[in-house]
Amino acid sequence: MPADRRRDDGTAIALAAHSRNQALLADAGAAAAAVVLAAPTMRSSLALLALLALLPAASAACTWMCRGWNLGNTLEESTYNVWNPPVRAPWVFETVAQRGFDWVRIPAQWGPHTAEAAPYAVDPAFMANLTQTVEISLAQNLTVMVNTHHENRWIDNSTLFAAALPRLVAIWRQIAEKFAAYPDDQLVFELFNEPWAMSVAELNAMNAALLPVVRAKNPTRQVHFGGLGKMNRYIRIPVVNF
Repeated sequence: MPADRRRDDGTAIALAAHSRNQALLADAGAAAAAVVLAAPTMRSSLALLALLALLPAASAACTWMCRGWNLGNTLEESTYNVWNPPVRAPWVFETVAQRGFDWVRIPAQWGPHTAEAAPYAVDPAFMANLTQTVEISLAQNLTVMVNTHHENRWIDNSTLFAAALPRLVAIWRQIAEKFAAYPDDQLVFELFNEPWAMSVAELNAMNAALLPVVRAKNPTRQVHFGGLGKMNRYIRIPVVNF
């Protein structure tokens, strides 16, 4: 499907995409799909890392963000970390890089770590933890994707959306300012992971509100958008829509 077009229950959602980024994504998709692995526990993480050596090498046609690894839900609220202890030690990223991966997705749940009243300040300790994880990744020459993750409970529905959107905008303003100095080829953004219950109009309104905030400090950085249905995970698309 073209990079500037996503569909959700038959409705087209227009998404802005930089032409250079479209070419990069097309090359990556044609050469090798990103391999996404989660690290739910230390034990299973070790098992997954042991399996990385069995994966084939990425195609030489892909030169950037060819094989991706997902860190898993290690930067979330404490109730999640009861079953998903943080696995952010340097050796993890070293092993990932040694197995031929060239980028890592670092999901971050900002809601529990952000004030609920304006100006919606992010907890400095949480931002420091995320930044440290980014730096560990970059030390292994892994390009990093930073996102907003599992924010669904406080914004992803039509009842809460309008009142919650300014908070999400403020979160992205702080993310954009924090990472503005990082080179474009070292760090990319994903605006919202797996939107689900918001409407098509709300999804477009969210993207339209967030992208200018990012672009103010990161004018050429690659930005990823997600379609509804948790990135279309559960949506069937009739052939006629293609």
